[in-house]
Amino acid sequence: MFFLHNIPVDVIRKHIFPKLDWSSRVTANALLEPGDRLSFPLKKDAGISLMIRKEHDIIKKYLYAVHPENGQKENYQHIMDLMSIMKKKRYLLQYSTIFRNMFIHKCQGFADLDSSEYATATISEEEKLRLSALCQTLLQHVESIPFQRDVSSSCQEKWTAVTAGPPHIVQQTGLYEY
Repeated sequence: MFFLHNIPVDVIRKHIFPKLDWSSRVTANALLEPGDRLSFPLKKDAGISLMIRKEHDIIKKYLYAVHPENGQKENYQHIMDLMSIMKKKRYLLQYSTIFRNMFIHKCQGFADLDSSEYATATISEEEKLRLSALCQTLLQHVESIPFQRDVSSSCQEKWTAVTAGPPHIVQQTGLYEY
């Protein structure tokens, strides 16, 4: 028998739980009888929202690596890295219309060698072809991932991958703006 069984539940909840850290509270809650345990049900789509947030943070890290002060070769490599990891991302593409449309728009721009994305680029033709081929593959990948519905995420920052539009991404990448 545990000592918590001898203490009234209202005393535990009001006087003991508030003084415990999170992991101790979870452990103490597990020691209570099942009927006395505090339950914190997840909201609808909480798991999807968490995955959107995780993907957002990863994409943001790669996108912020692209900077006007970098050389075009370095920015090219950062964009290639970003596009390469997008093969493994699906939650933002499935559950955010804005991100999905923005991503498709950017991929179409990089896939078309005659687009304005390459107008002032000094990267080699081989690098342009490599990025174009990767973006064409990504466009096929996006088509294979059907859009489900919009799910709000916990991204509370000024910039988020969920709310960013194509002009912001063009401004942020700075790859071809010298």
